[in-house]
Amino acid sequence: MPELNFLMVDGRGAPNTSDDFQDAIGALYPLAYGAEFALKKSDVVIRVMPLEALWWTSRSGAFVPEEREKWRWTAMIMQPGPVTLEVIEKVRADAIRKKPNAALAKVEFKAFREGTCAQVMHLGP
Repeated sequence: MPELNFLMVDGRGAPNTSDDFQDAIGALYPLAYGAEFALKKSDVVIRVMPLEALWWTSRSGAFVPEEREKWRWTAMIMQPGPVTLEVIEKVRADAIRKKPNAALAKVEFKAFREGTCAQVMHLGP
């Protein structure tokens, strides 16, 4: 995969019980949709890309699915080419004013290069 720009938030804990994970998702989407709407005003049409996540543990060895409280993660949404740091910072200021969320300050806009990878899509509960 080539280097692409993402909105990214790092955290730890089980995704279904971690307040940090819920706050991260609650920060990523307002920024991604805010960028979409901000660019639409300039007649630039983009779409919000799907949520992605990277998962790992801090200890060496195997990833243990049952030990979700030890998981570390990066929640991320890829940003199309027209989205810039300037657009994100403007949208972030609006989002903080409208609905404060501490995770909004933790969201980073940065380039990420996955390199050679496999992609898995989860279907169902």
